[in-house]
Amino acid sequence: MKNDELVSFVIAAYNVEKYIKECVDSCLNQTYSNIQVCITDDGSKDNTWDILNKYYSKDNRVKLSKFDKNRGKVAAYNNSVEMASGKYIAVLGADDISFKYRIEEQIKYMKQSRSISLVYGDLEVTDEKLNKIKVLCSDFIEDKEERLKKLLNNNIISGGTMLVNSKFKDIIFPVPNKLLFEDWWIAFIANYYGDIVKVNKPLIKYRQHSKNDNGSFNKSIPQVINLMKRDYKRHFNYYEHFKDFINRKVEDDIKRKLYNDIISYNSLKREFILSKNLFERIRIKKKYRYLKINSKNLIYFLFGDNIIKGKLYIKRVLRLS
Repeated sequence: MKNDELVSFVIAAYNVEKYIKECVDSCLNQTYSNIQVCITDDGSKDNTWDILNKYYSKDNRVKLSKFDKNRGKVAAYNNSVEMASGKYIAVLGADDISFKYRIEEQIKYMKQSRSISLVYGDLEVTDEKLNKIKVLCSDFIEDKEERLKKLLNNNIISGGTMLVNSKFKDIIFPVPNKLLFEDWWIAFIANYYGDIVKVNKPLIKYRQHSKNDNGSFNKSIPQVINLMKRDYKRHFNYYEHFKDFINRKVEDDIKRKLYNDIISYNSLKREFILSKNLFERIRIKKKYRYLKINSKNLIYFLFGDNIIKGKLYIKRVLRLS
């Protein structure tokens, strides 16, 4: 296709010597040729930086930067975005692979409307050697307001597949450094200020390996529960930043209260699940006494994380039957 506008891939790399070359090459080998790749090494202790310099230091399509010490994934992504000069910004994990058609497909969707802030797609989940495990497809929520409400609960958009229109760059970035991951914040802000569309096909190979921070594939139920609890603990920082954003930006009093209540209900549910006993849940209930406890939250109040265990066992049984 005609490659008019520059697309900048942004990558945050930390101790990915086994995967980084495959990742970068997948960016440079797109069917859409007007590509830039901006990579920040987040203080890697392995050979990641040496590999980047060996293969890409003389490639004018690639920009490299390195932190002296590990500052976290969000800081590294923010730095890569600062280096980017493309009209569109493509987010990619340093251990993942973009399909050759990824950018070409996303640009087609992006050009449908000037109001589109973000285009994303599905994932092909693979093992460490890129053997396919499954295609992970998410249902797209057409209604922008409903999508926003969902994003006040959890991230529903595949982070490593995001293509962002750079006219929203200064609104979305920098991602607050207090957050551990970039994708949920990007999705929330992009949805608030613009329109999000989805490509209904896999755009990346999402690699699963022992050092993955995310992913519950091929894990036991106790391992999945621990991952979910860990993620729930991380959600509170996002809720704090979303509340701050809403209270500053949303002028409609009714909507502002609705959004804040949604966040509070989700915080309440997570605190119930993370609590150790009924006495802790009573204390939490008092903390949120301004909220009405609906029947769903009452169940979480009574049984806490046993709800998660029950749901996971049911899903496992149904999958095996």
